[in-house]
Amino acid sequence: MEFQSLTETERLFHTALDQFPGAFNIYDAGRRLVAEASRVSGLRFDQLIGFRDEELIPREVCDQYIPFLEKTYETKQQRPGNCSKRSTG
Repeated sequence: MEFQSLTETERLFHTALDQFPGAFNIYDAGRRLVAEASRVSGLRFDQLIGFRDEELIPREVCDQYIPFLEKTYETKQQRPGNCSKRSTG
């Protein structure tokens, strides 16, 4: 099995993120964004990385899914989830 260089793997990963039609976020242990593919915020990738959702998204939206994220992190188990409430401002 051949291994790709990290640069090539990163390029493929970012290409996949750019083409992903929905929201896709990867967080560090402090729940700061390290990768995202979401056009919801209207911000560029480099404007989002390193921030917590609460710093970028209205609280009423965060309240819909942050408990889900915390439970997923706590249990280390995949969990189906959906956030249907969007920001109006």
